[in-house]
Formats: sequence, C-alpha cells, structure tokens
Amino acid sequence: MLLGNLLFRTAQLHGDGPAFAGCAQMWHWEESLQRIRRLASGLLAARPGRVAILAHNSVAYLELSFALPMAGIPMVPLNTRLAAPELRQLIADANPGLLIADGAHAELARALADEQGCELLLVEDENSASWQALMADTPADPVPTDEREDWAIIYTGGTTGLPKGVRVTRAGFGFNLQHILRDLDWGPRPRFLQVTPLFHLAALGPGFAVAAWGGCQHLLPQFSIDGLVDALERHRIEATALVPTMITWLVGRDDLGSRDLSTLRAIGYGASAIPEAVLRRALERFPGLRFNQFYGQTEASGGLATLRATDHDLAHPTRLRAAGQPVVGVRLAILDEQGGEVPRGTWGEVCAQTPGLFAGYLNNPEATAFATRDGWLHTGDVGFIDEEGYLHITDRLKDMIVTGGENVSSSEVESAILRHDAVREAAVVAAPDPEWGERVHAFVSLKPGAALDHAALVAHCRTLIAGYKCPRSSDISETPLPLSAVGKIRKDLLRARARGEGDAAVG
Repeated sequence: MLLGNLLFRTAQLHGDGPAFAGCAQMWHWEESLQRIRRLASGLLAARPGRVAILAHNSVAYLELSFALPMAGIPMVPLNTRLAAPELRQLIADANPGLLIADGAHAELARALADEQGCELLLVEDENSASWQALMADTPADPVPTDEREDWAIIYTGGTTGLPKGVRVTRAGFGFNLQHILRDLDWGPRPRFLQVTPLFHLAALGPGFAVAAWGGCQHLLPQFSIDGLVDALERHRIEATALVPTMITWLVGRDDLGSRDLSTLRAIGYGASAIPEAVLRRALERFPGLRFNQFYGQTEASGGLATLRATDHDLAHPTRLRAAGQPVVGVRLAILDEQGGEVPRGTWGEVCAQTPGLFAGYLNNPEATAFATRDGWLHTGDVGFIDEEGYLHITDRLKDMIVTGGENVSSSEVESAILRHDAVREAAVVAAPDPEWGERVHAFVSLKPGAALDHAALVAHCRTLIAGYKCPRSSDISETPLPLSAVGKIRKDLLRARARGEGDAAVG
C-alpha cells in the first residue's frame, strides 16, 4: 500500500466531508489534503532525515503523521510520559534531524534539541504561525519510495526496561492498515474519537483507517475517563479505540444511564489482554455495540490476530477468553523451549510469521536476532491455540510465576480477582519467597468506598481457581495501579515493589 497516496482517494470521494476537528474549526478532506501536501513539501525542503515528535494529540500531529510518509521521511513519535533522561536516550538513539514539540513540552524539547544538536520546531496547534511557516506554497506529490524503507521508529512501551526502537516499514504498516480496513466495520465516514496517544501504533493504525473511510477524527489531547465520556456524548461519536484499562473504567461508571451515548456503535480494543470479567461487563452494559479485539505487537507492525464482533457473544464464553484467529496472511504457531511446534491446546510461546515483520530494532542487532530467531517472530507471550483455531494468551513469559514447582499464570489469577464486586483493577506478579521460591502477590485497587482484606480476597479466589494459584500476599487499597502512557499496568514497577518496597499482607 502506497501510504503517501492514501488521502488522494479520500479527498476524491469525500472531499467536502469533515476530516479533523481542530482547536477552533472543522477541517474538510479536500483542504486537509492540500495542507498536508504543502506540509510534505516544506519537510522535503528542510531535509531533516528523521523527524521526532514530542506532543499531545492534536490536529497538527495528525497532519504530520500523514505528511511524513508522503515526503518519504521516517517519523519518531516519542512517549510524552517518559522522563527527561529516558527521552534523552531515545533521541540519541534515533538521531533525528528535527524535533517537533507542542507548547506543553517546549522547555524540555529545547533542552533535548540543544543536547542532540538537531533543529527544533515548536507548534501550539494547527493554526500556529510556526506551523504555517513550515508549509510550502507549492503542494508536494508523494515521493517514490521503497516499501521496505522505514515508515517510523516506534519505541516499545518500556514496561520491562528501556524501550527499543522498532523499525516499522512502509510495507509493514500498510499490511496492518489493510487488515484493519478488512476486519473492522466502522465505515463509511465514521465519527471517530482518537483517545490513545498518537505516539502509539494502536492509535496510528485506526487513525489511518478512519482517513481511508473518509471519517472525521475528534481528539482527546490527554486521556481522562471524564473527558472520554464527555467527548463521546458531545461529539456524537460512532467509533473509538480503547485499551482494556479504559474499558474497565468506562463500564465502572455509575452515570452511564444518564449520558446519551446512543450514537456509539463500535469499540476496538487491544494493546494488552482484557480480563473476561471486564469484557462480560462491557457486553452487558453496551448490548448493541460491536466490539473488536486486536492482538499484535509493534514488531509485527500491529495485528497478528483479531477477535471479530461476531465472536463477542456471551453465549460462547470460550471465545470471550480468546485473542482471536490469525489475521489473513499471518501464520501463528505455539513453540516449546526447543523451538518445536506443540499440539493444539498445549501452552508454549506464541510465535508468528507475518508480512508485517519489522526491519529490526534500531542500533540493536543482538535483540533483533533474538526476537526473530529460527525464522519466527518470538512474541514473548505464553498461549495456546484451541481446536477452532482461536489463539488464547495466558501470560507473558516473564509474568509466569513458578511457586513450589507449579506454574501459575498471572492473568488467570487477575481474572479471578476482577470478578469480585469490590475490585476496580488487579495485577499479579511474582514475589521472592524463602519457602516457595516465588509466591503469588496481588496488587488490588478497590472501587471507591469498597472494602476487601487479604483473607476475603483469598476466600473469593479459592471459589474460582486452585489453592496454589491464590495470592499468598497482597497490597489492597483504593490507590490506582501505575499505568503506562497507553493504559497498560506498569508491572515492572509493581515487581520492584513486590521485591521489598511497600506494605503487603502475607497469608
């Protein structure tokens, strides 16, 4: 797929339709295409090499994400929640020629650009004088490119350490976009709410798909559950893409019955596993909505499997526990520690062969070789494939807990905990134990005003899972669990706490 040509079709078919809802006006597709072409022309004149972006969601960010592939320039979207030392390492690794930042990050961006020796452009919004100045008078045509070239350097979430720069190719992202267009049913011209930060592939994929459908994108600059509900109602949103934590917060709202969300017809979700209890609550709270789950990795340019709307059926609980069936063109296999494929229903590492395979980790050939050894993309996830060909993710390899010689899936324990009415969030990790080697340790965030102690937690879990899987220690409070910028629970921080930081009840 020639990404630079994408908007020409949209403008031809939907030129007078709304494209982006900006800070002060609505932009339509024909005028948006011309602005983006002028922006691409200005970028070509600047010849920046790679362009790094440090900004919250905005129309300018969206325009840039379309202009850069049109100009054949790789983008480096940066996680806005990283600390200055972390961003410094990422920028040194990516070596961009230009850093574009918004006003919220101006001071930090000046320091980073000065240290790196790259150009800096500060942009408040799509009407900023600096943004208009970057746009050339003459619109650019898409630059001919090799589809194997980098479309973007996207740094992984960093929940297990320093992020690695994933080289997503133009062909790889194009493959991901085609599968989204095929497997979602949001068109034509949906009103879409962009919630996920645009530095994440889970935002860019749906964003490009909505553009291909000629839809209009409304943006949340920064996520809050109040902001999400307000925007869904105010803009009469028809579709959005969330992460499971956001869905947990949404279905936990007490005021949904008084809010007009009647136009909402579709929710896509992914980026982390969704507990069955949360998905059941979502289907019960929104019986008319079409839910689609996407399972994938940045290293795969996005999707590897999808759980379609028709699979979201309360009458088929096994499918609700699945991540989906393989995307067309993708081969999934479950491999053992020796690299052999295991029978259906047997746990092992989820591995894939996909046209969306990344070009490697930037400046990290050792990590690239390890992730792609023996002809497979090794996801680091533990799972199995059932008799119907549905992939089930049971855990991350690093999240498996070995206690007293028994393997325990942290996600299975989390699902059991989340079925308690008092629980808002839960995360389970391994804690060192002198007797058992490792013990199951639970971090539990309660709903406001709810009460639950360790003994009651264990008693609840024993009704659902084996005794050896139940938490032997726990931290229980109303304090929200730490999250990454895309709503994933920061298990790296919780593991550190379980190794000795914080208070815990032990039983």
